[in-house]
Amino acid sequence: MKRCGGRGGGCGEREWNIQWRKTSTNSNDSFTIGLVLSRKKYNAARFAKRVRRGKMGLFLGIDVGTSSVRSALYDEKGACIGASSQEYPLLTDETGKAELEPEAVWQAFCHTVRACCGGRRVEACGLSTFMHSLLPVDREGRPLGNIITWADTRAAAQAQALGRLPQIGALYGQTGCRISHPMAPAAKLLWMRQQQPRLFQQAHRFWTV
Repeated sequence: MKRCGGRGGGCGEREWNIQWRKTSTNSNDSFTIGLVLSRKKYNAARFAKRVRRGKMGLFLGIDVGTSSVRSALYDEKGACIGASSQEYPLLTDETGKAELEPEAVWQAFCHTVRACCGGRRVEACGLSTFMHSLLPVDREGRPLGNIITWADTRAAAQAQALGRLPQIGALYGQTGCRISHPMAPAAKLLWMRQQQPRLFQQAHRFWTV
């Protein structure tokens, strides 16, 4: 997903193409969704004029959750004209594991967006996710394992160790995040370094969904 905003400008100043791209050795698996088709500088007056003339497009909302993806398409009056959802399994066991397969999440995302949009132009898109997750990827951004979700509690001991750090109060004051909880990516990183050292070393980056 390309970032919103350009050099010297934030999200309010420039409208970017937002693309979700998946590639594989099978060309039939390639899929790109262009959610915002314009890369022109955002013009609030032009946008307001389109609203007055009733020439607004459609608005897409996507929620990537712990057990499913839900998408809905709305017109300029707020009426829902299309909705779709697809579930995927949360992989759990007695150790506290709670993981998702990245491919299952991606396929559910593609399915629901296709079902809602049907090739129609989307004016804007709102996206929400479950956050507080960890996904190790290689240099090309390919997943090296499953998504460790917020519900995974295997990092409880590591979270307690982080909570004993003398800097914990300052960190909370600066970030507003309690890294002394097993759902925190910091605790999950420490757990992976200790319990899955090979995977930790192989990872080029760690993403959170």
